[in-house]
Amino acid sequence: MPSPKRALIPILTLVITTLLVAACQLSNYALSTPVPAYETPIPQPVPTSFMLPELIVPLTGGPSAEDELQLIDETLNQSVQASIAYNAPKDMRLNETAAIELLLNPSLSEPELVEQVQESGYVFSGQVEITPRMKAEIFSPDKDAFVIQAIHAQPVQVISAADTTAWSWYITAKKGGTQKLTIVLYRLIKYEGEEYWREVETYRSDITVKVTLLDKLQSTGWYWVAGILVIALLVFAFWRWTNQNNKNDKRTSTLRPKPIPDSVSTLTGHAFISYRRADSSDIVGRIYDHLVEAFGDEPIFKDVDDIPLGVDFKEFLDQKVSECTVLLAVIGDRWVDLKDAAGSRRLDDPNDFVRIEIESALARDIPVIPLLVRGASMPKAGELPASLQKLVYKNGIPIRPDPDFRHDMDRLVAALETYLR
Repeated sequence: MPSPKRALIPILTLVITTLLVAACQLSNYALSTPVPAYETPIPQPVPTSFMLPELIVPLTGGPSAEDELQLIDETLNQSVQASIAYNAPKDMRLNETAAIELLLNPSLSEPELVEQVQESGYVFSGQVEITPRMKAEIFSPDKDAFVIQAIHAQPVQVISAADTTAWSWYITAKKGGTQKLTIVLYRLIKYEGEEYWREVETYRSDITVKVTLLDKLQSTGWYWVAGILVIALLVFAFWRWTNQNNKNDKRTSTLRPKPIPDSVSTLTGHAFISYRRADSSDIVGRIYDHLVEAFGDEPIFKDVDDIPLGVDFKEFLDQKVSECTVLLAVIGDRWVDLKDAAGSRRLDDPNDFVRIEIESALARDIPVIPLLVRGASMPKAGELPASLQKLVYKNGIPIRPDPDFRHDMDRLVAALETYLR
């Protein structure tokens, strides 16, 4: 049955999910809100005395295609130079609206025209060829990135020789990330006797705008965002507290004596675990815990932890080995070649703990079971001192890491039943 603390986790998860759904709905509402309509000013007519003369391509008897292109080129060669200046917004937030204005004046220099730009952002300027009628437009290659609304009455305007001609747009960011706007100017010419004007592109420039998502968070309401963060922190703190309590419970349970099964009380044998700290102490701890769980701690002896202070360790180990009915020799990948501080191999030292333990068991014909850990294999007879060479003929068992550890230990427990009962 789950604890009350664990039962609260699904409830808190449901609360957070509900809040996130509500926040997303508010965000979608904010994103779907149409851009407010801005009042479009009506441009004042320019006095005729200040207008540039119209450029009209004369037609005489229907020209060929080549003649038509030549006439257009000759007409465009009559174009005059003019200064242009326009602003470009810097970084924008999602759903933020900015204004872009494009100014054109044939009689002002670029620096003079730049001074007339009122909108914020970077200001760009240049020189372009113009005709008496000019058209300007701005668009985005990604139609979902911006909502663009023209403020000027018409994209085509008659250019004054002295006054500044202006086009303006409202730009609303609708898509996060790095987006692009393109601004284009066209010269207009007209064939004599025709009703329509032909457009000739004279200027094109791309504007890069970085759109951030800050406004999206603001549109959902900072209280919602703050509430979600607080709840998330509370859930995290609750999880940490629950996890820490579980660890403490496990730590306490390992320190508390475990109940010994009834079958353990009938055990008459003892198992002696022989190992090297530098070679396999961590895995031996797991092996020992598993054996104690199966047989209790009374019949399991682990040498390093159980040697009393002040006694002759060699005599003590020999006596303990003589009392056991089986010895478990834990052999890791460094067991054969491990050296002492002087650089000598430990197995070659007659006073080596491991050598004493295994020699004592072999001399008394006590069964020795090699436990191969860390991928170790059985040593060869030539790698061992003469007193240990019988070990290579003992049938052992590999103790592999997870996920095979429990399976291998179950095999070992089943084998020890014969020796401990």
